[in-house]
Amino acid sequence: MAGKQVPLQPNSPAHNISQFPTSISRKPFSLKKVDPVGDYWLTPNNSKMVTYSFRITAKQLHYYITTYFIHDPNKISDFEIISAMLWQSLSKVREDSGPNIVTICSNNSVDKMAMLPGNGMTLSTVEADFCVSKVEIGELAKLIAEKKMDENGLIGELIKGDEVRSDFLVYGANLTFVNLEGMNVYGIEMKGLKPVCVNYMMDGVGEEGTVVVLPSNEKDGGNNWKMVTITLPQHLLLKLNNILQIDWNIVI
Repeated sequence: MAGKQVPLQPNSPAHNISQFPTSISRKPFSLKKVDPVGDYWLTPNNSKMVTYSFRITAKQLHYYITTYFIHDPNKISDFEIISAMLWQSLSKVREDSGPNIVTICSNNSVDKMAMLPGNGMTLSTVEADFCVSKVEIGELAKLIAEKKMDENGLIGELIKGDEVRSDFLVYGANLTFVNLEGMNVYGIEMKGLKPVCVNYMMDGVGEEGTVVVLPSNEKDGGNNWKMVTITLPQHLLLKLNNILQIDWNIVI
């Protein structure tokens, strides 16, 4: 990276302005208060957490969307259909014991190409008042697309009033879907070369697990595949593999 100049941005726009009035008293569902973790930044789990990554091809995505969104496929994104598939599959693995609330984490930074570090993430929650394992997958994806509740304002109010500065868990407090589709993850260049495949993974994930969706390399033959990285308790991931093979022809 030698010779690269970092642009100065002293007047960067403020992000995450609260969409909720301060009088709203409910606590955000996307956070879970945990015992103090000190300098470790990791919270202990009762289960062994494991991570696997797999691709969903452009052909598979086209089949899912045209099969379940024949009337208006443009209203549902790849991220939303992938999230719906995995949410429903995990509900089957857990034999309808949940989850009924999931967290959606998306990057809404005004300037995605800016090199100045900033917090452009939006945390939202989606709640289903029906049996997730039995609903049409199109309805579940539509719920994710249209019924997200932005919680950034609530989180800001909670942190502002937290006099003891507690520690909170986000990733894995609920089943957490992280949307990195719009990120320029293939933009880095080293000695004139760009990456062929990029992946992200996280440590310290809570036991409800995370699903990270990343874009494909745009120059990889024009294929619009997605990289999906899942972190779950080991016993759930083994069962999830069976459900994904049977229902969606996906092997992890």
